[in-house]
Amino acid sequence: SVKKLNIMPVLDRHTELASMIQEKSAMDEGFLKRLRCEQDLLDGRGVDAACEYAEELMFAERESMESVLRLIALVSLVNSGVPKKYFDSLRWGLLHLYGFESLASLQSIQASGLIKKYEGGRNAFPQMKKAFKLVVDEMDDANPTDISYVYSGYAPLSCRLVDAALKPGGLAQEESVRIIPGPQFSFQQDFSNGKGDFPAAAAAGEGGSDLEDGASRRRTVLVVFIGGVTFAEISALRFMSSQGGLNCNFVIMTTKLINGTTLVKSLCKDYNK
Repeated sequence: SVKKLNIMPVLDRHTELASMIQEKSAMDEGFLKRLRCEQDLLDGRGVDAACEYAEELMFAERESMESVLRLIALVSLVNSGVPKKYFDSLRWGLLHLYGFESLASLQSIQASGLIKKYEGGRNAFPQMKKAFKLVVDEMDDANPTDISYVYSGYAPLSCRLVDAALKPGGLAQEESVRIIPGPQFSFQQDFSNGKGDFPAAAAAGEGGSDLEDGASRRRTVLVVFIGGVTFAEISALRFMSSQGGLNCNFVIMTTKLINGTTLVKSLCKDYNK
């Protein structure tokens, strides 16, 4: 199969690879089960089932610690913490199965905020999901019209924030931004050099420019991800740029290219090195 791929045109090669991956994924019952579990969590249900599935991944499937931690982290993020009745048992299971070396990894991940025990209070995720339209039920993969296609129905929050920041008024006018946990600040750079030939309004694309093309000129926007960005997020930003509504090109800068597994691994302590 690999030899045949090498003699194909680039587009056909990518199509063939996608078909092979899809076929293999469709046959992998474990992959489909996990996918359904994660989709249920995003839809606001199945927290107990996901915690029980994490235990199954540990003791029945013997999955890697990083794989189990990824699922537990998702439970924690969408539920504002892991339910108390599961938190201690999952923690015990991780230490029992993966050894005392995993204790430092657990402490590191808890310190990062990815995993915590649910202590009551308001769960911000359902409000964030609604306010930023993070989950899109009806989606056409063949002819996508929304960035949610990059995650099969989930729109990256980071890209929704970029979209909101580039609209008139920016994030300062977005009440929904206050729902997001953690410290925030908003700063608009003033490009004026004192002579008035490059007003801040033109830089922000709000019209009123002294330049001939004014608000209609296509902007170049630098988006910086500190800590890492996924390829899916990059694809989402490219899609946003291609749609034309924002009238801009994105230049993306990041400290690292990551995915769910590499993010968790970066927080885990490896004593074998």
